[in-house]
Amino acid sequence: MKSAARLSRTEAALRDAAGHVRYEVYMLCFIADEYPSIIRSPAVQEVENMALESFLVHYRNLRDFLFPTKPVKQPDPQDKRALDSVLALDFNQAWQKEAKDWKEVVHNERERINKQLSHVSYARSQLDPEWPLPKMKSALMQVFKEFLEGLPGERRQYFSQLTRWLPRALS
Repeated sequence: MKSAARLSRTEAALRDAAGHVRYEVYMLCFIADEYPSIIRSPAVQEVENMALESFLVHYRNLRDFLFPTKPVKQPDPQDKRALDSVLALDFNQAWQKEAKDWKEVVHNERERINKQLSHVSYARSQLDPEWPLPKMKSALMQVFKEFLEGLPGERRQYFSQLTRWLPRALS
């Protein structure tokens, strides 16, 4: 059976989804920028863990937005998650990047994030606990900037709040 093409979204749906993407970008940058002060403060370990895990969730969400793991042009019509996922491709059909195109910032990044956040596994205690948040933020924001620059003008407006402070986020 041939899969259906990716569902085309209305401009209203894209405008609404852009708000969720903006939130992911904002939180990723905020946490990366505030994390050094969190770990220097007398905060309890749980607060540090919460900040790190939050950063990793937003990082994974944005990475998957920009570099989806599943074929997106013709998704499995039974895969409700894939059909519901907001992707960069939805805003710009020329954006053809996939998970294989992402250059990981840290070794085994996807697996480490998944095991640390989503899967209770025996390997979790052997995972490297260090994460270079500024480097991860910078790499993802460079690609996000590329995504924004490729958007058609009217859709670029959906992200206009980000374009004002993105240069600071790239530093």
